[in-house]
Amino acid sequence: MMKVVWGMQEADGVSVDIARLEELARQILIEIGEDPTREGLLETPRRYAK
Repeated sequence: MMKVVWGMQEADGVSVDIARLEELARQILIEIGEDPTREGLLETPRRYAK
């Protein structure tokens, strides 16, 4: 079971920092030459983090 607590998710006793995952996804997009503010990519970091 997974629960969200103040931007953190806990699954099987492991906490995951959702905001950090979103930032890392943005960084990956930048590193591969994409613009994370481009309309088609705006929600990608959030989707990735979930």
